[in-house]
Formats: sequence, structure tokens, C-alpha cells
Amino acid sequence: MRPAIRPSPPDPIAAAISGVLDEAAHSIGPAEQGMLAFVQGLLTAAAIGPERTFPHEWIAAIFQGHRFEDADAAQASYALLSLMHDRILRDLRQRGAEYSPEFLDQAQGEEKIGLAREWASGFVAGMQLRGKAWEALVNSRDARLVLVPILALLTLEDGAPVLPTNSAEEIAQIRREAVDLLGPAVYGVDKYWKMHGRRAGPAPVPALLKVGRNEPCPCGSGKKYKKCCLDRAA
Repeated sequence: MRPAIRPSPPDPIAAAISGVLDEAAHSIGPAEQGMLAFVQGLLTAAAIGPERTFPHEWIAAIFQGHRFEDADAAQASYALLSLMHDRILRDLRQRGAEYSPEFLDQAQGEEKIGLAREWASGFVAGMQLRGKAWEALVNSRDARLVLVPILALLTLEDGAPVLPTNSAEEIAQIRREAVDLLGPAVYGVDKYWKMHGRRAGPAPVPALLKVGRNEPCPCGSGKKYKKCCLDRAA
């Protein structure tokens, strides 16, 4: 007989930051909302992809060479992204096939489609963190269809849609439909990698707010923090 699985105790820090994120999502401007949707997309791909990724990789992809004022600022970003990552995993675990990206509750109409484009761009950026490993899904003729709602929202550098279409009206209709299918797409990708990937399941990332210079780096590299992510970030 299997022992009953006890739920983990609530994390007051995570709960507090989640509350701040909820409030901020409704008070920040369009540019910041777009950036937040991009980050959520990137972290979603990182959370459900074929191989585990680590906070220093997310920071590099999101901040792209930005130099933090000090190590505390870098660690605060690490902690916030870790909590967002784990919140996505929690929501997906709790809602299953009913999951939908968080940004969908923040806008309506064309604004929602704009945020969806940012989210999709972030998701592809998250895929690129382990691009080689994602090829198994991308190259699968049947399974890759789960990515269509995400690809439908993307545009090329010249502004043309990634998926071939015949008219602007058709593009608009496809994108409206794609927004409603993003949740099922995330659920489908997560299910695919659980069945075919190399990860046993999603792995929460500890939101460490303070790491000693001589302690092992929380990214899992095996190096000391001062020789790894602290050196990268600060």
C-alpha cells in the first residue's frame, strides 16, 4: 500500500511574491506587460522542456548582457524568476488540460493577441536554451502539430507570419484562434516530453535569496558560487 503523499507546506515568501506579481500585472504599462508575457513564455518552455535548465541561463536570455548593480540584485532576479518558474509548474500540475498561460487573464481583444505574440516569442527563446534536445519534437511529423498555436503567433524579421496564409484577415483569424489554444499546446508539449523526453518530470527550482560565495552554485554546475553564477551576473 502506497503511503499518502502529503502536500508541501505553503511557502510564505513565494505567496507574498505571487501576490505582488498578481497586483503588478494589472498596474504596469503595455511595454512592461509585454516583457512579463515574454518572460512567462520563456520560463514555460524552460519548465516543460526535454532537459532541465537553470536560472543563470534564464537570466542570460532575458537580460542579455545587462550588468546588475551588485550580487544582491542578481540574486533577487534569480529568486523572482525561480518563483515564476515554479508557479507555472504548480498551475500546470493543478489545472492539467485546463491550463492556460497567466497573461490571458490580463487583457482583451487585440491587446491579448499582442501579449500572446510576446509570450510565443519568449517560449521559442526558452526552446533555444536546449535547441538540440527540442529537435525530437520539432522533427516529429505528428507530434509537432502541438506547436502550431505557438508558431501561428510569431512573425519573421520582415513582419511576415511564420505560418503561410493567404490574407491579412486569415492571419487575424488564425491568431485569435491560436490564443485560445495556447493552454492546450503547453499541456500537450509537457505530456510529450514526459513520455518521450529525458526528464522524469518537472523540477522546481529553489528560490535562494542568499548564497555564500564559497557554497556550491545553486545552478547545479558543481562549481563554487563565486566561480560560476556570481561571476556571470556580478
